[in-house]
Amino acid sequence: MKALSIKQPFASLIAHGIKPIENRTWKTNFRGRIYIHACTPRKFEVKFSNEQTIEAAPILKQLFDNTLPFGAIIGEVDIVDCVINHPSIWAEKTPFCPITGLQYFADIINESGQLVETYGGPFDSYTIPVPDEDDPNEFIRARFCHDRGQWTGDEMISKVTKIPRDRKPIYNWVLDNAELYSEPILNVKGKLSLWELS
Repeated sequence: MKALSIKQPFASLIAHGIKPIENRTWKTNFRGRIYIHACTPRKFEVKFSNEQTIEAAPILKQLFDNTLPFGAIIGEVDIVDCVINHPSIWAEKTPFCPITGLQYFADIINESGQLVETYGGPFDSYTIPVPDEDDPNEFIRARFCHDRGQWTGDEMISKVTKIPRDRKPIYNWVLDNAELYSEPILNVKGKLSLWELS
């Protein structure tokens, strides 16, 4: 079975089912069960919002008490999806459109009554382009005209811009069915990416 090395206290937050998102700079197509590996400690800085701190309080207490496991397999979880800008409080947001590289502008209610992210602005802003069913090299995006204050229909774009390295998206791996082991498997060295535990 594959494993993923995660820094503490995030590994424990995931194993306890508190944090259902793992943020990565790379996309995964893998779906299924993986081991949660708590990395060996290194100097790191943890920043939480007030809402995250409230949810993470029991794990943070273990961190301060120095009782969190490190260098160990501590549980399992399912990877069920990989998205951008998940609504979870644990999801890091991408401030740029992953297709065009345009900067995030505003959340706007679309014609179906859903709140959607738009990019560009201030005169026109656009939804994230989706591949056209008839031609995978073409993309369709909806445009909101801020001068008129309304959606003006769909636009086709043929050319995907070359996104600068600093505008690459953050992928939110969606996790479910977390299981914390009663006893961690100690002295396990982690690796980069998803790796096979022998």
